[in-house]
Amino acid sequence: MSRVRAMASPVAEINPTIAPPPPLTTHAKNRLKNRGISLDQVLVLADFGVPQRAHGATRYSLDKRARQLLVETVSVETLRRLGSLDIVAVFSDAGALITAAHRTKRLRRDISWH
Repeated sequence: MSRVRAMASPVAEINPTIAPPPPLTTHAKNRLKNRGISLDQVLVLADFGVPQRAHGATRYSLDKRARQLLVETVSVETLRRLGSLDIVAVFSDAGALITAAHRTKRLRRDISWH
């Protein structure tokens, strides 16, 4: 019987004292699975991303400054393990992850319900 060494979460290397992962809605679980986005990527967005209010929720994405801070803070190995961070994550006011998607277009800045 061979032993498989569990790979440590990249997020734990960045900030070992982080809070437990946010609750996921059923929609979020399906979208993460369908789109190949890991929970670690979402947690990095929540830690380093820029929050924007959008339609009654908070949307996180990485802008140029946030990417630079991430590069200065995190090792190259960890960034490689995380993969692409061109992702948008939407959290409810209660802190639950609503959905996540790959960013394929430029994000509009000021979005809110009127």
